[in-house]
Amino acid sequence: MTRKDEGMRNHTARLAAGAALLALGLAAAAPSRAANSAHFKQTAPADLAVIPQGASNVTLAFQIDWVGLKAQYGAGAKVGLSVFFRCCYSGIPLGDWVAEGVTSKTYTVAAIQQAMTQHNVPKDAPISWTLDLHFVPQQSERAESRFLLNPPHRPGPRYTPSLTPDSPTTWPAKFVVTNDGDGASEPSSLTVSVTPLDAHTPLAPAACRVAPSGFTKDVPVLAPGAKFEVSALALRLGEPDGIGGTHPLTKVPPKASCRFQIRAETGPAARNAGALRPVGVYGALTRTITLSVPAK
Repeated sequence: MTRKDEGMRNHTARLAAGAALLALGLAAAAPSRAANSAHFKQTAPADLAVIPQGASNVTLAFQIDWVGLKAQYGAGAKVGLSVFFRCCYSGIPLGDWVAEGVTSKTYTVAAIQQAMTQHNVPKDAPISWTLDLHFVPQQSERAESRFLLNPPHRPGPRYTPSLTPDSPTTWPAKFVVTNDGDGASEPSSLTVSVTPLDAHTPLAPAACRVAPSGFTKDVPVLAPGAKFEVSALALRLGEPDGIGGTHPLTKVPPKASCRFQIRAETGPAARNAGALRPVGVYGALTRTITLSVPAK
């Protein structure tokens, strides 16, 4: 081989190496998405969903096609669920085997936060969870998704809903939207919904009817740190056509126990309801409240 040929070969190798590095860089820059597989489907939470403020648990829901899995890989196939942090730690701090027929696993927020602290993971880092095929030689199958306990920091506004009082046995007096971001907001909205849950006694179903069932309010422009308050629903329990009454529970002794789910969600202004909802900008919360009410 002549020096000219060797030089040309080295030049070609350098070009190939540069192209490979460029491809890797582009791949790293491209946003990743939730990836299901042939036999694994992750159903909740949605990829990059922010767990509602005040939640004590995170339930990871999924579907596994066990019949198809065994038909393809054999009866010895096992499935493992792992919760970990790609940004800062390569190990698996949380996880478990998935038994056939199981469709969800629940982890406490406290346990996840403890693992994040132990491994120096930023509070707003995405948390990965996967379903993996195990004990099948030379075969691999995985589904992966991510969620966040805290919204990632981004310049601009961040709308955080709250309620007062925030008690599992007291109806809220007001809802509050706070701009927790570092930039002035645009007009937005607050949507509150109330859903009766399963009653605790046979007498409760009629008494637990509720009206109205929710509302949507426009939220004005808020400077960083500013708040907007909305009076809570004044509910008439057991009288679906009634609206109003400051506290209908004082007329007769309580005889029934009713549970209600309250959800408060911020979003774009009502006139712009189809606008994008970037991760970490619009917050939401869900609460369950139990009240004693007159049985009808």
